[in-house]
Amino acid sequence: MKILPILIAFALVNVLVAEINKYVKEVILTNEHIKLVEDDLPAIIKDIVLKGYIMLEMAFMLVMAGTKENVDDDGIYDMTACQRLVRSHIYSVTGIKAPKINEGDFENANLSYLGWERRLSTLPAIKKLIRTVISEKDPDFAIYLKMCRLIGLFRAIENPALCIMTAGIDGENCYIAALDDIYFIYRFFEGNYYEVDKDENPVHVLNDQIKDNMIESF
Repeated sequence: MKILPILIAFALVNVLVAEINKYVKEVILTNEHIKLVEDDLPAIIKDIVLKGYIMLEMAFMLVMAGTKENVDDDGIYDMTACQRLVRSHIYSVTGIKAPKINEGDFENANLSYLGWERRLSTLPAIKKLIRTVISEKDPDFAIYLKMCRLIGLFRAIENPALCIMTAGIDGENCYIAALDDIYFIYRFFEGNYYEVDKDENPVHVLNDQIKDNMIESF
């Protein structure tokens, strides 16, 4: 009689492994799609941010692409959907379809590397987008909450280990919350966006934080 529970457990493990493999394929396909539209990535990220997804969904789309800790039987399907949503936004903005891939070329792919590869593209793109939004006073981000979400996504891409969960407005402050009660506060005054401390003293100018620099090597 003990054989049946063992067989059921084994079958469930196989199902989960199969779903993870499907997810890895979705991530690879999205990464390859992104490589075709590097010059359009700022516009694609803008399209995603303005759609009103929650921060965690945008993280799965643009930040981590999924790590081993994220891939479980509760979240695998939503994460897979997020990859498809990225490709949908790419096609909507550019008209470029996702490429065909040869799965044999990616036999040794792992989620940690694929996440790093995703950020290698999205970090420079979101910095460029923020610089454009600020310099051109983009009316699409005149609503402070939208700008707050954009800054939150930047912080998430810049440091995925933080696991940014929410970005919201309280008064004149933009609060960006991560796991473990870590949060960041931004505020607009004197013509600039600043990261401020809990007493609202300026700590960093956002323009300095979005200067071009290389993402850490894998």
